[in-house]
Amino acid sequence: MPIGLGSNEEILTKRSPKEKTAFYLEDTATKIGLCFNLSILSLILLSSAIFVLQTYPIGKQLKAGLEIADLVILIAFTVEYILRLWSAENPK
Repeated sequence: MPIGLGSNEEILTKRSPKEKTAFYLEDTATKIGLCFNLSILSLILLSSAIFVLQTYPIGKQLKAGLEIADLVILIAFTVEYILRLWSAENPK
């Protein structure tokens, strides 16, 4: 076993990009998988906070900024969903 490569990383070097993507989308043991999953969790919490903030009377500038942030988060969730569909073994 090469130095610095754990069992997961060694196995992944022989996998296709589709298989690697599927692995990292579900994994929390590697740094990449953990960062990805924590990022998605953070976006969910941020999206929820934006939703709550939009229920209060706020200025037009802040409202516009929140709408842009909400759109960026929506795009990130869409990309994640497409990656999950693409990397699924049997997408239905």
